[in-house]
Amino acid sequence: MNFIRSLLNGWMPQTTEQDLAQAKSTVEYLISSAPIAIFSKSYCPYCVNAKSLLAKLGQKGNTKSIELDHENNGVAIQRYLAERNHVSRVTIYIKGQLIGGCSDLQSLHSGGKLEPLLKAL
Repeated sequence: MNFIRSLLNGWMPQTTEQDLAQAKSTVEYLISSAPIAIFSKSYCPYCVNAKSLLAKLGQKGNTKSIELDHENNGVAIQRYLAERNHVSRVTIYIKGQLIGGCSDLQSLHSGGKLEPLLKAL
């Protein structure tokens, strides 16, 4: 975890421990309470594609997203997600399970595995 934190320090603005604690609370609440949770950026074409796919599949009402670039603590949330998941990309969760990013969601869809996950919502 210290390796990831030192790596993140090189390219992300600094955050305080209080910022990270608040970010952890926000992230864990959304993951546990939303059927589909997306941590995205409004300008990211992959994020837009992932949300479009879920909407096309009738999941707009089940999807809750946080636009990291619109949140005051967006940097802290992204840092916490990177430490939690060991990845720096934007992430998607379904029923609390980490799916990954847009390409992972699309792979599940093209492989016929996404719809069964969504039916269980």
